Amino acid sequence: MPDLNFYHDDTIEYADKIQKLINTLNIDSKSDPDSDETDSIAKS
Repeated sequence: MPDLNFYHDDTIEYADKIQKLINTLNIDSKSDPDSDETDSIAKS
């Protein structure tokens, strides 16, 4: 008979922790993530 080993899978807890961290980020939703600040400097 095979020997089965079980372990505690904390993937859900880790995902919840990461989601809470992401939710606390203060990100300006109006900013364009594809824009490059150097483009606006070069155009001035």
